[in-house]
Amino acid sequence: MNKILAIRKEQLPDNIEGLKNFIIIGEGVLKAHRSQLNIIKKIGMAQDYYNYYNARLSDGQSVATIVLEAQGKLGKVLSQTSISEKRASSAKGTCSLPGDITKKESHIAQLIANNPGVVIEVIERAKDNREIPTTREVLEEIQTQAKEEKKQQIINSYLQKAEEYTKDDSIQILEGDFREVTKQFPDNHFDHIVTDPPYTKECLPLWSDLSRIGNRILKPGGFCVTYVGGLFLPEIFARLTENLEYFWMVILLHKMRFLVPAVVVGNYYQSVLIFQKAPKKKYVLTCDVIQPTPLEKGLHPWQKSEREMDELLEKFTHPGDLILDPFAGSGTTLVSCLKNKRRCIGIELEKENCQIIKGRLTK
Repeated sequence: MNKILAIRKEQLPDNIEGLKNFIIIGEGVLKAHRSQLNIIKKIGMAQDYYNYYNARLSDGQSVATIVLEAQGKLGKVLSQTSISEKRASSAKGTCSLPGDITKKESHIAQLIANNPGVVIEVIERAKDNREIPTTREVLEEIQTQAKEEKKQQIINSYLQKAEEYTKDDSIQILEGDFREVTKQFPDNHFDHIVTDPPYTKECLPLWSDLSRIGNRILKPGGFCVTYVGGLFLPEIFARLTENLEYFWMVILLHKMRFLVPAVVVGNYYQSVLIFQKAPKKKYVLTCDVIQPTPLEKGLHPWQKSEREMDELLEKFTHPGDLILDPFAGSGTTLVSCLKNKRRCIGIELEKENCQIIKGRLTK
């Protein structure tokens, strides 16, 4: 432990094997270190051993920092390894690099080497939170920032396209609160509502508003097709039934499991509730399950797949129908309506989202 603490960045080994061995030893020290700190906290001795605990925490943070420095240096050394050396070592089987470095180890090291700013952020955040930084936290932060950067690039491209947007009578986007904006529409104006409202606890009252407004502006027998989360499903269901009639439910299967921490459930599907304005009409539904489609979250946290939306429109609407999406978000409903020859009016509260939608609608 003392030997590792005494090593400074400039004293780290210069070769692959030396760096790998240093990292292995350092991670072993950190594992034992974290276990010791966890035991102290678990048995409630942190106050009694306050000075000792703080000293051990500080030492652990220092070791973690130098290990991350070693991983970054390893990444730089590996990036400079000649192609011939890499090919020569490929005969070793699982290892494709000198020093018995695996492809995974090489990838991690080079990610850390190429993102020194992220490493510093994670280290400083760990210190502020009185924690020991980990390689995993660094990799997760790198991934998060890369996704955010890609998302911003996509957003910027649509914002630029929005400058070329021209109004289309069949597809319109209106900015504002749907409770106010919908006042301009007469009764029985829309054939159907297709939307994805927020389903957090704070937003539950919006579902009563959706039910009330939907009952006014939908044509008799018109559908209200809405994505819904499972956590507050009973409350949402009750609010929708205040003014609309339940028709059925569609299941959207996920390609991967989503963990719902509040109930510790691995969730493999999302529900879409189908409500209807009276009088209730019979309707032929081909299938109430939609197969998995690739996730699309590049523009909005709740962004839905166009392929899913295409299927919902096919099942519950007809070409030429006038659709309302009172929670337009990034505009998937409007884009799908344009593609499938449905008319649509989308209402969105956020100005930037309105511009993004215009960009998506611009050919």
